[in-house]
Amino acid sequence: MKIARMIKFAAAGIAAASLVALSAGAASAASLGGDAFAGNCHAYILPYSDMYAYGHVDGPANECKVDLWQVNTQTGGRTHTGWGGGANTWPEYHNDGVHKLYVEVLDINTNQVGWGPLVF
Repeated sequence: MKIARMIKFAAAGIAAASLVALSAGAASAASLGGDAFAGNCHAYILPYSDMYAYGHVDGPANECKVDLWQVNTQTGGRTHTGWGGGANTWPEYHNDGVHKLYVEVLDINTNQVGWGPLVF
């Protein structure tokens, strides 16, 4: 009886892990790139509209934070959204030939930080 129950729990765990992997793959497939990794966290940039995009982070709940940075390539000026409280940042302007975006990701359990490349 215990073995059958263990097999049932193991099968449920494998199915759940497969669904998480599929949903994470689908989310990142629509991304604009800019992948950044830190510990158990993966952040990237998603389109919001033609001229705006936002940062998104995948990983364990309450462990991963994302900050979206905007860079003016003509002046070198930078602004950012801040760490925020969820999986998404506020959108930032880009896609005009002047502004580029990148994400910063933080795994608060390991104190690891990662940065992604600049993305138009």
